[in-house]
Amino acid sequence: MVYPFHETADDVQLEQPPWEVDSCAELDEDLIDAATWSRSPGLWMVAFYLVLFIIRPWEVLMPWLGDLRFERIYAITMILVVAMTGRLWKWTWQCWTVSAFAATVVMSAVFAFQSSLSWEPLYRYLTVVVTYFLLMAVMKSTSDVYLLILAYIGAMWTYLGKSMWEFFVHNRHEYAQGVPRLLGTDLTFGEPNAVAMSTVVSLPLWYFLWRNRHTLFFEWNRTWRRLGMALVVTYPVMAFVATLLTNSRAGMVGIGAFAVLAVVRNGSPIRWIRTSFIMLALLAAMWIFSPQQQKDRLRTLWDKSAGPYNAHESADGRWEGFVAAMQMFQRFPATGVGVGNFVLYRRAFLDGDPRVAHNLPGQILGETGVLGGIAFTLMTLATWSICWKLQRSTVGEEDPIIVSYYDLSYAISNTILLMLLFGLSLHNGLRFNWLWIAAFAVAAQQQIDRRLAMITSDVMDDWDSEY
Repeated sequence: MVYPFHETADDVQLEQPPWEVDSCAELDEDLIDAATWSRSPGLWMVAFYLVLFIIRPWEVLMPWLGDLRFERIYAITMILVVAMTGRLWKWTWQCWTVSAFAATVVMSAVFAFQSSLSWEPLYRYLTVVVTYFLLMAVMKSTSDVYLLILAYIGAMWTYLGKSMWEFFVHNRHEYAQGVPRLLGTDLTFGEPNAVAMSTVVSLPLWYFLWRNRHTLFFEWNRTWRRLGMALVVTYPVMAFVATLLTNSRAGMVGIGAFAVLAVVRNGSPIRWIRTSFIMLALLAAMWIFSPQQQKDRLRTLWDKSAGPYNAHESADGRWEGFVAAMQMFQRFPATGVGVGNFVLYRRAFLDGDPRVAHNLPGQILGETGVLGGIAFTLMTLATWSICWKLQRSTVGEEDPIIVSYYDLSYAISNTILLMLLFGLSLHNGLRFNWLWIAAFAVAAQQQIDRRLAMITSDVMDDWDSEY
């Protein structure tokens, strides 16, 4: 069988992989497994849905798709196809926590201060929950995990490229707090701070692809290999530039935090030194070549004389939003005021400020109460614990597929840390990222268990044949 992107022996002689010649024969089967794609229609439909979910063409680029209900029709078709061609997922502790948090969101909507305001955010979040279970159903092999991560990063590359095209060519931006700010090509996640967060939290998975690019691209034909390398080489540049153009202080801090995590969580001293040098060079270049307005924007974090007054007022508003959320929590401790009700209740009964919480604890406790807070914490801890188990079970292994899952576990845990960092200044509790990385973590755990069991079985067979 000839797979997409896979060369036959008649096309070209394959290059030598980047490891020792003696181990090539042993690793060749693994590399093919990681480099060839399934022909499952459900998998490819889910991969394309991830692209659609990021770009959301029916909101700005092609609004006529919204009139045709394209997203809903495609989603229903995808669910039916996956139901017929996918597999039942193993119900794990993490699945229970995801379901528990979804249930608390539903309860907060049912018992909301004004339920009519909750239905739209509830519907959006339930679509993310359904996507989580679809991801669980279609990821059956290592190549499936790679494909979906590639689809995610490829969609972000396209999204940022189109956003910057609109910024530079058509002057599409938002002018706020004294600076022009990049907008996304959608309405749901197109606000400058949201674009910056989407960009920064995607970098750990990009870094995972970068570290495993040889394993991933080795068996691709020359054309697709070059395209794949172009994606992983150019993406960080686009991410850094886009984050600067958003003029998001949280985004700039997030870029620095990602650089620190990439350095600190590296394995060997040689890699630590090399990564430190690269990240320091990138951060230095970003600061040196940044326009003065970006530097002034970042300085508003510690310098009261930098930037306009409303920039400092915006920063102070994070704390005021948290205080307002705690007042809501005291009045509605069990289920909060309801998702989508924060602004209305705050403006009508608290300080009159028509702004959201702008922080993760305030959003979760204010809108979903203690039940939502507990469920969200358990859901996050479940994903983190899977990463920790993956790191313990794969550390020191030399098999390239197992090493790739070791890297993936760090990418997911770094994404969690970055999401929590952004949660100090942005409301991201119902973001899709939490559940997408949760699905990747569960799939990685299942694949690594299968992989280690297969290796153990091979070792036992060799032992039996010798003795």
